[in-house]
Amino acid sequence: MLSNDIDICYKLKVNTMNNITMIMILINCTFWFLIATVPPKICLHFLGKSPPSPNSFLFKVYCGEIRFYRLIGIRWWKKFLPVMPGGELDRKHIQRKISLDYLRQMTEATCTTELIHFVCGLAGFQSILFVLILPDPSQFIFLFIVIASLNFIAQLPFIAAQRYNRVRFIRIQKIMVKRDQSLSLTHRIDKA
Repeated sequence: MLSNDIDICYKLKVNTMNNITMIMILINCTFWFLIATVPPKICLHFLGKSPPSPNSFLFKVYCGEIRFYRLIGIRWWKKFLPVMPGGELDRKHIQRKISLDYLRQMTEATCTTELIHFVCGLAGFQSILFVLILPDPSQFIFLFIVIASLNFIAQLPFIAAQRYNRVRFIRIQKIMVKRDQSLSLTHRIDKA
C-alpha cells in the first residue's frame, strides 16, 4: 500500500514538472521570438523621427577597434552574416553609383543597425526574470544567465560589422568631398 502511494506521488510530481517544463519552453520561445522582432521595431519607430548621428560618442569608432577588426579578419567573414532582406544594408540593393547622400544614408543605417543589435542583446537579459516563475529559481538561474549571455555574444559580430563598415563609408565620404572641392576649385580657375 505504501509503495502504491509513493508511485502516485512520484507520478504527480513528474507530471507537474513536465507541465512546468512545457510552459517554460513555450514562454521562453515566445520571449525570444519577441526579442528578435519587437526591439528592432521600437528602435526604428523612435529613430525614424531622427536617425542616429555617426558623430555621437556611441558610434565613434576608435583606431584600436579597427586594428582589432582587421586582426580577427572581419573583412573576410562579415559577408557571411545574415542580412535583413530588403533592408538598407542588403547587399542585393546596394547602389552601384555612389553619391554623398547615399553614403550618408548608409552611414546612418549602420548606426541604426548597430543600435538595434545592441538593444536585442541587452533585452535578452530580461529572460532571467522568467526564473522567478519557476518553483525553484536557484536551480535554473545559471542556465538563463548563460542563454542571455550567449544571445549578447551572438549580437557582437553584427555590431562589429556595422562599426567596421561605418569607418569605410566615412572615409569614402571624405575622399569624395575632397575630390569635389578640388574639381570645383579647378573649375573656378578655368573660368577665371
